[in-house]
Amino acid sequence: MEEVLQEPLSPEKPEETTLPPETVGEPQTAVELPDVTGRLAEQFLQLAEEFPALQSPAQLPDEVLDTAAAENISLLDAYLRYRWQEEKKVLAAEEKREQAAKQAVGSLSAGSAQVPPEQDAFLRAFRRAL
Repeated sequence: MEEVLQEPLSPEKPEETTLPPETVGEPQTAVELPDVTGRLAEQFLQLAEEFPALQSPAQLPDEVLDTAAAENISLLDAYLRYRWQEEKKVLAAEEKREQAAKQAVGSLSAGSAQVPPEQDAFLRAFRRAL
């Protein structure tokens, strides 16, 4: 077995084992991260006043909470941004549907184009008169 030689610590340079006084007893994450949860909880109450259908933060999409925390904006602002983006998606889908309907030739099972009811009534009355 090999012998491992260790150098003894020199008395001139003792290792420091104490932490600076401001960080003793506090986890490092608490110092680095602000209290986002408390801020969001307070802002949820304001959001619930504006949107009574929201009863709990669990009803909010994760995207809203993430945006509010990451961009340091209010929860109401993040929720309104989310709703606007969703509304834009719905409007775009509706517009696509309308364009597709305009380009469609119609139902193939109907055979020919439908005759307006006024014209159909006139043709029936005309045929009876003959």
